[in-house]
Amino acid sequence: MYKKILDNINEAILLFNRDLQLIYINTAGEVLFEDSARHLLGRPTKDLLGFDRSLKDDLLRCIERNEGFFDHEHTLNLLHKKITISFSATPIVDNPEEPEVLVELQQLDRHIRISKEEQLIAQEHISRMLMRGFAHEIKNPLGGLRGAAQLL
Repeated sequence: MYKKILDNINEAILLFNRDLQLIYINTAGEVLFEDSARHLLGRPTKDLLGFDRSLKDDLLRCIERNEGFFDHEHTLNLLHKKITISFSATPIVDNPEEPEVLVELQQLDRHIRISKEEQLIAQEHISRMLMRGFAHEIKNPLGGLRGAAQLL
């Protein structure tokens, strides 16, 4: 039941052991990394999340101190692409001998692109309104001059 839920959410869910090797990945994670769980399981964080040393240190600290952390708009350099994600890590200490860290990744590139497109649409709307106002102001004086010329 839980696997069914995890495999049908949009966030990539990754579970790493104390050595920061991948021991679980959901379907959204497979889509994000463009590879199957069979090929990804057992791989270290540097293979999956790039060579970001601070990220690896944060994950180790998360396990050691039993403290989660969150990073919004973190850029990951994957082997085949560069993406912007929202990143959260939560320690799981069911067995103190085998601590794990649960990582949730939500790709923000699409959200950022949509936000930028919405800003462009709003700016275009404002530009149209300004141009209409300018056109009206230009037309009015010309109409007044035409009327004065007819009177003469």
